[in-house]
Amino acid sequence: MVRRVPGTLLPDSLIGSFLRNHARTLAAMERFQHAEAELVEVQAIIAAAPEPGGARTLAMMKAFVELYDAWHAAEPGEGYDAKAAEWRALFTAQEAEEAN
Repeated sequence: MVRRVPGTLLPDSLIGSFLRNHARTLAAMERFQHAEAELVEVQAIIAAAPEPGGARTLAMMKAFVELYDAWHAAEPGEGYDAKAAEWRALFTAQEAEEAN
C-alpha cells in the first residue's frame, strides 16, 4: 500500500491526486478496504490544505461515491449504498457551493 514519505519534495496536492487515482485502481480491483483507506488519507490531506475545497475536494468526493457504489454492487446489503448516498449528497452540496 502506498504511504506518504515525510520529507519528500512532492507537494501534498500531488500526493493526494496520486492516492486518489490509486484508490480508484484498487476499487476497480475490488480491493475496497484498501481503496477506502487511501481516500481517507486524501480527505486528511485536503482538510489540512490552506484552501480546502475546489476541484480536488470534488474529485475526492466523487471517488468516494464511485467506491461505495462499486462496493455495494459487489456486496449488496452491507450498507455501502447508504455511504454512497451520503457522499453523493455532500458532493452535490459542494458542487452547488463551488458554483456560487
